[in-house]
Amino acid sequence: MLLGLLVLPRATLAAVGADVVESARNDFLTLHGDRPIDVITIEGLHRTKPAVVREWVTVHEGDRLSRFDAHTTWENLSRLGIFSHVDIGFVPLASGGVEIRITVAEKWSLYPVPMLIYWNDTQIAGLVLAESNAFGYNKGWALGGIYSNRGWYTIASYVDPNIAFSNFYGKLSVLVGSGLLENQTPDGRTFQSFDLDRYDVQYSIGYTIAGKFSPTLTGAFRSADVGTIHVPAMEAPVAGSVVSQGIKLIYNDRRARLYYDKGLRSSIEYQHAFSVGKNDLSFDNLITETSYTTETIFDHTLQLGLYWARSQLPLVFEHRLGGLEGTRTLPAGLVPADRYLSATAIYQIPFWKGSWGTATVLGLIEGGRYKQDGRPGVPYWGPGGGLSIYLAKVTTPTIGVDVAYEMMTGTPTFSLAIGFRPTR
Repeated sequence: MLLGLLVLPRATLAAVGADVVESARNDFLTLHGDRPIDVITIEGLHRTKPAVVREWVTVHEGDRLSRFDAHTTWENLSRLGIFSHVDIGFVPLASGGVEIRITVAEKWSLYPVPMLIYWNDTQIAGLVLAESNAFGYNKGWALGGIYSNRGWYTIASYVDPNIAFSNFYGKLSVLVGSGLLENQTPDGRTFQSFDLDRYDVQYSIGYTIAGKFSPTLTGAFRSADVGTIHVPAMEAPVAGSVVSQGIKLIYNDRRARLYYDKGLRSSIEYQHAFSVGKNDLSFDNLITETSYTTETIFDHTLQLGLYWARSQLPLVFEHRLGGLEGTRTLPAGLVPADRYLSATAIYQIPFWKGSWGTATVLGLIEGGRYKQDGRPGVPYWGPGGGLSIYLAKVTTPTIGVDVAYEMMTGTPTFSLAIGFRPTR
């Protein structure tokens, strides 16, 4: 049995109110007519700058109320992930106009993420400090690191979901570390291990069209130095550095709901890496991810996912499977792969709702196949279950504990998940 600490994409906590505010707007038009908008008021802001909210209000003073899309405005404000409550009201004025009154409740956006794991021969301790509403402008950053008996890693990242209040967005992240890298089979057996020093700088910058489609440029500088080889394997690790460039196409029509994001998110990314070291580690990499979530009965949800990659990666840069959506039955982050295909279905049931948030139980089943160059393909599948807590007033709200059982090898895997939302 293995225990892993992961960061997984999870949905935010938000009440369903888009239809309510749109109905309120239509009722006002019926009762009072199509009045001009005299004033737009924003209430409830303490740390957040008014411009962050005003950006998503597409009408101005002097426009007619019929031009105001209350449904889309509510969805966009909730999708930011920094408000636990969004309400939009309409007040008739003696001047013959109307006041649009937007009331929000801010989430706590600066928080520590402690890490402490003690399991068999592995001990890990660490701390990451994260901010989701930096400077009051809905920017994000994270800084921290971990230390274990197998090595150390430090990370730093910055995310800007709306550069200069435009449809451009970007991300920059840095990872530096040194430690023992283990490659394992689904039953937890180590077939290769060696010491590795890593230096990664990655960036992405994109533009969102019509709120759903986001073409994105990606790039990275990645360097790896190989140290002592403890367990040799068929393919020997080779040190080197690469500069990669890529393009990623993202479609995302998800909208915030009670404890999840409803809708479809799909992406496809192609990367080409140019070797800049003495060893030729150039490669091509094609990755696709698709996830769809819908509600069923009694606020239950069903999430379906399909994940695929095809590449010929050098050993030191290979994909690391395990613990992620579609590979939760595999040892967390320890299974190397150049190619993989996985599918998953997750059913989630809320069993407790309060002002602090929502608690849910989930069941999942997944299956797939992965391949590492020089080794035969490996199939896997299995069921799993877990418990998640979605905090209503924290911008990164999810804490989850999962256990999954890989049927081909009869191996259970435990993981701890701390949730976040993708920028796009």
